Formats: sequence, C-alpha cells, structure tokens
Amino acid sequence: MTTREECHVLCLFEELGTVMEFGKYAEAHLPDVRNQPEIFGDQVYVNEQDEILGHVEKYLGNATTISFYDLCREVKARGGLVIPAHVDRLVFGLISQLGFIPPEPIVDALEVYHASCSAVNLGQHPYALVSSSDAHLPQDIGCVYNEIEMPTLSFSHLKEALQHKKVSIRMR
Repeated sequence: MTTREECHVLCLFEELGTVMEFGKYAEAHLPDVRNQPEIFGDQVYVNEQDEILGHVEKYLGNATTISFYDLCREVKARGGLVIPAHVDRLVFGLISQLGFIPPEPIVDALEVYHASCSAVNLGQHPYALVSSSDAHLPQDIGCVYNEIEMPTLSFSHLKEALQHKKVSIRMR
C-alpha cells in the first residue's frame, strides 16, 4: 500500500477473505484514475495457473487517501501485520516521508532496503528488522532474505517471531 503521505507499507493477512475485504477498502481510497497500460504497464489478475483472467482498469500505483496511522489501525483491526517498506530509502520510506519512526509499537517490523542497515543507524525503536531483494532484475531475486525462527510455518508464529525479534537478515 501507499499511504496519503506516500509511505510504502506491506500489509499481511492470514485469511484470503480478509485480504479481499481489505482490498475493497483500499481500492475505495484510491483516486479514480484510469490505468494507461502504454505508460504504466498492464495490471492483470490471474488464477492459480497464472492464466490472465482480466485487467484492472483503475491505476493501482497512486497513493491512497489513507493516512499512515489510519492504515495501521485498519490492518490491526483485521488481525493483520503492518511492515513499513524500505524505511531507509530516500523516497517512499517511513523516515523520508514522515521524518521519524514511530516510537510506540504500532507496526510489527521495519523492512530495510540495505541489509547492512542496523537498529543503530535507524535510531531507537522496538521493531524487528526484515529485508528483501526488492529485485528489479532477475539476477537480484533472492540476493537478500530473512531467516525467521518459529516452530511452524504459520501466521501466528510469524507474528510472534517478529514481536520477539527472532529474525536474521541474510545475503547470498
């Protein structure tokens, strides 16, 4: 999601029904601008076999009218996880857009763009750090990944691992 302040935020949910309902909420807060595929590319939706079922007409790349704090509340009310994306980047990150990392625990983790980023150069905060390759080229996919300590692969254990900072960022 992109908030009103133009912060990129990962919103994770356990159940597909919750995702679909939240998607309707998010879409209702997007500006009514039609996608221009020749400029922005196709916006398709697919089935389980990656077969294209249709195109999304509304442009999904715009910021929503939802504030960062309202987004956090809405995701949490649905039992979801909130992870501000690439907080250490100069654009679309929490620090560049809001100027700070909220000291109160309203998010579940912080996603950093540079895997070498540490809590020290982000200041004091109560959050686990995660990272991803944010790949724009095929050879960069998976160059950064997370090892998460949890007893089983489940949403509740992921939530618990983030809360207890049982995450390690790794580079290949």
